[in-house]
Amino acid sequence: MNLAARGAASRWLLLVNPDARIDTGSVGRLVDVARQQPGHGLYGGKFVDIVRQTAEDSVAVLPSLANLAGFATGIGAIARRLGWRSAPRRSAAATEPTAVDALPGTFLLIESDAWHAVGGFDERYFMYSEDLDLSLRITNTGRRPMYVPAASIQHAGGASTSSGSKEVLKLTSLVTLLRAQWSPRRARAGEGLLLAGIAVRRLARLRANTPDGRWETAWRERGRWRAGW
Repeated sequence: MNLAARGAASRWLLLVNPDARIDTGSVGRLVDVARQQPGHGLYGGKFVDIVRQTAEDSVAVLPSLANLAGFATGIGAIARRLGWRSAPRRSAAATEPTAVDALPGTFLLIESDAWHAVGGFDERYFMYSEDLDLSLRITNTGRRPMYVPAASIQHAGGASTSSGSKEVLKLTSLVTLLRAQWSPRRARAGEGLLLAGIAVRRLARLRANTPDGRWETAWRERGRWRAGW
């Protein structure tokens, strides 16, 4: 994306995951909203995970000490099972264009001036969280990302990576994001909560005599992901 954007002269850039199918007319709908309501920087469409048949990930959830504490203690998972949804998840159910804190990079129209104002993607990230980092840096320029549910894609959900290796990639990127966007003290607290949550899940899997899987891999590779990118 960074290489392509350097040679682009268009008003907008479009980012689409390679394992996605764009629904008819959806790019035009994104562009229409961007024309009618300029200055948001990012315009994200709805994406339906074809495996889980849900669109709740269409609006990104930014890390916070509160949701990381929920992960560490298991309270977050319990709350979701009881039907609680965070503000981003509730925003994903909107039917009209809605300003949000962050958008995933799965289906994203980007205003070129906003992109160039922050220098595009931070190339430290190999995979995952680079879209959250971009949302935060563009928000810091005074823009507010906009979710456009009328524009949609069908997304395969990243089935190409195994659960363990995918979890390590996600954690590596999340640690990098915390260190880039938070104070050192807050980032260390966030990393500690991540480690605690993984330890709890690993122990639960061991007691169930199913030690292999994403949390066992994440625990075994903790030195790797805690180093960040």
